[in-house]
Amino acid sequence: MSRKAGGEEQSGTGNTITGKIVALEDGKIPASNKLEFTNNYSVDLVKNGLSAKKVLEGRNWADGDTFIVQLAAEDGVPMPKGAKSKVSTVELTKNAQTQTVGDITYKTATFGDITYVKPGTYTYTISEVIPGSDAGADGISYSAARYKAEVVVEDNQAGALVVKSVKMTQERNDAGDDTKTEVADAIFTNRYDEHERNITIHAQKSLTDNAGTFLLAQNTFSFTLEGMGGYADDDAAFDPKTVVPSIKAPMPQGTEGNTATVGNNADDGAVTWPAISYTAKADAGRAYVYKFTEENPGSVTGMTYDGSVYYAVVRNDKKGAGIQTSVEYYKAAGDGSVKQLGKNVTPSFTNIYSVDPTSVTLQGQKTVSGRDWNQGESYTFNLAAATDDAGATGLSKTTAQAVKDGAVAVNVNQAVASAPESGRVASFSFGTEAAPTVTFNRAGTFSFNITEKAVYRRMDRLKEKLKKFFE
Repeated sequence: MSRKAGGEEQSGTGNTITGKIVALEDGKIPASNKLEFTNNYSVDLVKNGLSAKKVLEGRNWADGDTFIVQLAAEDGVPMPKGAKSKVSTVELTKNAQTQTVGDITYKTATFGDITYVKPGTYTYTISEVIPGSDAGADGISYSAARYKAEVVVEDNQAGALVVKSVKMTQERNDAGDDTKTEVADAIFTNRYDEHERNITIHAQKSLTDNAGTFLLAQNTFSFTLEGMGGYADDDAAFDPKTVVPSIKAPMPQGTEGNTATVGNNADDGAVTWPAISYTAKADAGRAYVYKFTEENPGSVTGMTYDGSVYYAVVRNDKKGAGIQTSVEYYKAAGDGSVKQLGKNVTPSFTNIYSVDPTSVTLQGQKTVSGRDWNQGESYTFNLAAATDDAGATGLSKTTAQAVKDGAVAVNVNQAVASAPESGRVASFSFGTEAAPTVTFNRAGTFSFNITEKAVYRRMDRLKEKLKKFFE
């Protein structure tokens, strides 16, 4: 507790102030009679860890089995130590901690402690990282499941933050089907089957928002996967011109015809089609080709869509009575050729949203009090972007960061107020309508500081007095 009497901090501790009450001064309570008691309330921080579970069906865990699960969140949401670019990952291997519930054995891993410093509801997305080319080459079907974890942190009014609840919702199951089901844990099931394989074709959506008003949200953009055909030989070299259309490519579960359209499945831009199943009897020894692109509705003014064209080549190698399935990704070049992506490279689409810039000319007035302006008298003013709040994130980090990023351009940062023809008020302007002060390339609330340049004027006043004296 802080104790003050007449604005003076009291020494020692306690919750009382001892002293004398002074009589009223001119009918008013003197400042020395003002007593202040200030209680300082703070809370202990709270930590919480989110975890993931892995089930492997069809065979026992092998030494080389490694599955990566990621935890993602929006800017400003607390993350475990070591997270990079709002993403934290854990590996689930043969040696991971084991938990058995009934007749199901799980491998488990925790993303590490997350420290919360204030109350709020914090949302996270948990999903398995699906490799790029060669996904499932070891006969494992990767999980397309996605979970949303909502952590509610409250102040217990007893000096501590507490985690009131953790709500886990399965938004998609392992096959990529929408579920929206509340569950207890984030569980990812991978399946090994020498006679049947599942492949999940996926991509990544990114949005460069130069305007600051078009945020990437679920199903903002749409993507189409088309079955192009295939090859009778799973080792055939891929060339879009040599694909055999009569060899029908299996399509994602639930697809009618040879095209499947999905939206970006999550706020983080992940694009995932439902799993495609291949069997030894029907598909062994064959390769299938799929083309996928982003749809361009042309209905969003200012949006530049990514026109990239990608191909997925799924090869089903015959292995005894079973098959081993792998996927390769290719990107089409402008001349019609294709280039294979790296083993762990995910096909990506990047859109750019921009708006026409707008400008403003900032103005002010200078008033001289107690006298008229002197002939030739002038004052200089400087303009600068306001310093951002160090704790702000995202679009809340406005002016200084926006200037640094080029989203806001300060064209004129100095103005002069000169003696007016009459009166004591002079106007000044940073630039003109033709050459405005500031140009804005995105939306937002921006703050600027205008300060007067300090000038030592005592000598100027002395010269003015001497001039009048000798006149």
